[in-house]
Amino acid sequence: MKTVSMEMLGDIFTQAIIDVVSKVSGFSLEAISNKRDDSFDEFVAVMSLNSAKGGMFFLSAGESAMRTLCSFIEGTPEDEITKADIEDVLCELLNMTAGNVRPRLVDTEYMYSLSSPIVLNGANISITTKKRVGIISQRLGSGGVTVKFNIVY
Repeated sequence: MKTVSMEMLGDIFTQAIIDVVSKVSGFSLEAISNKRDDSFDEFVAVMSLNSAKGGMFFLSAGESAMRTLCSFIEGTPEDEITKADIEDVLCELLNMTAGNVRPRLVDTEYMYSLSSPIVLNGANISITTKKRVGIISQRLGSGGVTVKFNIVY
């Protein structure tokens, strides 16, 4: 079995998000910060990573960033983007990213099956984990569009 450190896992997920967002929207996201950050923006998509280790994958973004991404992805003007459009695009970004990462983790302790993604939205979303869990945080951005992910194992 191949060994994957938490740092390597973070790098794999970071590159996958960068690749997926670039492919579907044309935005070239760059890593801004990998400091642990337990805060979440207004829209949060989450899915369970069912594996021997077990974990959760969170992807969050503010409404403005999601409107911009949705506009580029769907070709719809930002002022016509609905909450349902934002939720759908965020779920699809999460699903595509997790699907992109999955084959890279074959034969590792982090190999997982995917759950369906769900979206939470609202101001001041707070999600709390146990104190002694591994958390990978990464904030990515490009020209006013910022997304953030947390992976908890």
